[in-house]
Amino acid sequence: MRTTAGYSCQSPEPTMKGKMSDSHPAVAPGLAATVIPLREAPGGFQVFLVERGPTAPFMADTHVFPGGRLDRADAHVPISHHEPNLARMRHPSASALMVAAARELLEEAGIPLFTGPIPASARRELLADRGALARICREYGARIRADSLFPWSRWVTPACRPIRFDTWFFVARVPPSVLASHDGKENTSSAWWHPARAIAAFQARRVLLSPPTFHHLQELRRYDRLDQVLAAASSRSLEPICPHMSLLSSDTILFSLPGHPRHSASRPDPGTISFTWNVGPWLHMKFPRKLLAEVKAHAGREDSLGISRNSAGEG
Repeated sequence: MRTTAGYSCQSPEPTMKGKMSDSHPAVAPGLAATVIPLREAPGGFQVFLVERGPTAPFMADTHVFPGGRLDRADAHVPISHHEPNLARMRHPSASALMVAAARELLEEAGIPLFTGPIPASARRELLADRGALARICREYGARIRADSLFPWSRWVTPACRPIRFDTWFFVARVPPSVLASHDGKENTSSAWWHPARAIAAFQARRVLLSPPTFHHLQELRRYDRLDQVLAAASSRSLEPICPHMSLLSSDTILFSLPGHPRHSASRPDPGTISFTWNVGPWLHMKFPRKLLAEVKAHAGREDSLGISRNSAGEG
């Protein structure tokens, strides 16, 4: 068993609502999309992270990749057809999810992934009206570039959480000429990081990484070059992952992934199968405090929730 410091989550089939108990039904996860922006850099490549503000309803104060929920209007935005990337997803909302990914990337990071040029004002319009993208694309003859969005993984928020998402993660190459920046609205800061340095900053308690962000950075640090990441995307499993959470102590959470003894699913490919997180030093921040409270409140509902108390003290 391979264990490292950090986070993680188990996944039921997201088309099922799941249930925590007869009296506490789990919230059905909504569809969402996240982009892992990558750019060439000395020593390999970097990823772009934004910091959620302290009032954000989901993942407050954490460093995450740009992303957000699927909007109904995303289904009406034109997209360039790219059979390999769309076919790998095998999802009825594949095109709309790619649109959501590109829209969130423009809103939150100022990075455009379109077949043609769009004005700088498009970002401001989207921040004011998330449904404006279809009109903007029509006016400027642009489409979302499906060939630039490579499906990487699919994560589902654990059933104990009050806000849940079935999130598709994409990797995308960002040209060196593009100047990425946070929106100053939902996100309060941003930066390019080498994956290993972002992990080191989290372990030194300088930045707070969300569980899936930590996991993806752990995966990306295995690669030396950006081209290797994009090549690897074509063979990755896109089976949904929903972490199984359990308490190792009063302030330490074990996140088990497929392949771990406490997770019901087998691991489809090699990789980390568990993380631990000592939440104690982070309890002054909203997200860690809420997460620990939720895990404690639901510990013992292992049958239906996927969260349990681990008295054996695995780690």
